[in-house]
Amino acid sequence: MRMLRKIIRNFLRIISPAYRVGYDTRAILDDVLKLMDRINTEIEIIKTDIYVSKKNIESFYMEIERVKALANSIEHVTNTTRNDIKQEFVKLNSNNNSEFAKLINNHNNEFAKLISNNNNEFSKLTNIHHPNLLNQIKYNQIVLAAQIQQNSDLFSKINIDMDDQKIILKLNEIFSKKLSPIFYRTAKSVHDYDWKIKTKKFPYSCTEEEALLIYKIISHYNLTSGFEIATAFGYSATWIALALKQNGGKLVSMDCYIEESKEDSRYDYDEIIKETVRIRNDVKNGIIPIGLECAKYFINEMKLNDVVDFQIGISPEDVPSVVNKPFDFVFIDGGHFGDQPTKDFIAIKKHLAEKAIIIFHDNHIKDSPIEKAISYAENELGIQAISLNTRFNITVLAVNLDTDYIQQLIVQKDAYDIFIRNV
Repeated sequence: MRMLRKIIRNFLRIISPAYRVGYDTRAILDDVLKLMDRINTEIEIIKTDIYVSKKNIESFYMEIERVKALANSIEHVTNTTRNDIKQEFVKLNSNNNSEFAKLINNHNNEFAKLISNNNNEFSKLTNIHHPNLLNQIKYNQIVLAAQIQQNSDLFSKINIDMDDQKIILKLNEIFSKKLSPIFYRTAKSVHDYDWKIKTKKFPYSCTEEEALLIYKIISHYNLTSGFEIATAFGYSATWIALALKQNGGKLVSMDCYIEESKEDSRYDYDEIIKETVRIRNDVKNGIIPIGLECAKYFINEMKLNDVVDFQIGISPEDVPSVVNKPFDFVFIDGGHFGDQPTKDFIAIKKHLAEKAIIIFHDNHIKDSPIEKAISYAENELGIQAISLNTRFNITVLAVNLDTDYIQQLIVQKDAYDIFIRNV
């Protein structure tokens, strides 16, 4: 290219003065030279781009090697931590902690299955290079080992048998399919249009350890006739129904689904009436609220269809229409505004069995409508409520029942919380 340019320029110098070449011919040759300059510039740019691309490829391969090294490192930490935990188990067994040892032995197979099922997912995470996640996993393993050491005395106090463990593992499996966006903020929701899942706000029902405590209370007192206000997406209903089924009982769970319809927890009485009529008509036409759809899915997965009767209704107006026998268990977790919690209690009071358990949820805010409703219930029933001091402070009223077991749960709740988070 440079030799050609030199020849053309020499040619111009020779022919211009001697032969008086015309302007058009010289202009054409000048344009040719300019075009050649541009071509040469583009070639240099392409060479630069090729060089940069080569460097990027080299950097990419270096990053792959770094991710592989991180994967090897986390595998080493996992194996080391597992060995440390095994050593702690041996120490606990030597200290005659038979209950905890039984718990660990019962979980060995399930833990192995969980490790196997999650190998592929873990590989995907490492392949997409997420060092922050790897560091968090390492941190969580260290924390778990510390919790096992520090809370072994708590585990020895709780009563979790093999059947309970199987139920909890099954519940975790089915809940994670639809509620993972609530438990894990980066997960994709099954129903993006469901506002309760889409907004990733939790709870709209009890938390994990609260659900387990409710389950144990129902089982202990052999309760058989349950009523719930309100269903939401069926998290608490599933736990309650499992306990009632063991006792040969049934559950009625009622909700008007206005919060889902309005995408807001604030509404007035006229809106409740109007929306409940509309939602009932929608259900007749096959249009089911997403919360109810989730609830029915959970109940079906746990084979509880013959235990739970889902009703669309308003408290207190529709409570009498769903009563088929006195309730010996009631869970109140409906509207948290004004005097609605008190109305909920008044609605169920006349339908209580002689011996019954009433549980209020969300009694964690001083002077709230929930607290006022509990105070009203105490005066009406002539008994003192017992707060379990859970994350959202479920509060129990035991009618004509001994409360020793409930008092024990106050001490044991931390152990249940740690257990269900790590099962």
